[in-house]
Amino acid sequence: MSIPSPIPASLTLAEVEATHFKLYKRAKHVFTEALRVLEFRDTCLAAIQIAETSEVVSQAALRTLGQLMNDSQESCKYLYECSCPELDQLTALARESGAYGSRLTGWFITYWQLFYI
Repeated sequence: MSIPSPIPASLTLAEVEATHFKLYKRAKHVFTEALRVLEFRDTCLAAIQIAETSEVVSQAALRTLGQLMNDSQESCKYLYECSCPELDQLTALARESGAYGSRLTGWFITYWQLFYI
């Protein structure tokens, strides 16, 4: 009696490599994006505490939030490869027009929103 392989025959016959599916780049995007979300949250909470005492939102906090959004856009562009030249141009135009940061988001490339802080 032979024990069936847990790996489908289609995978054992074809040369499937992690580089083909870009697993490292995709995983790096997901993990660094999760870290950015946590840092974004922490920055917001710290800014709220500062604003409660001084009634002024820290420009440093706004710059940090903007940089996190810019880093997210760069990660989407280079690691996850879910951007396109038109969206890259829109996010760049937003920053050139005074936004602290901008990034794409949405379910489809054709469905996007541009966020300004």
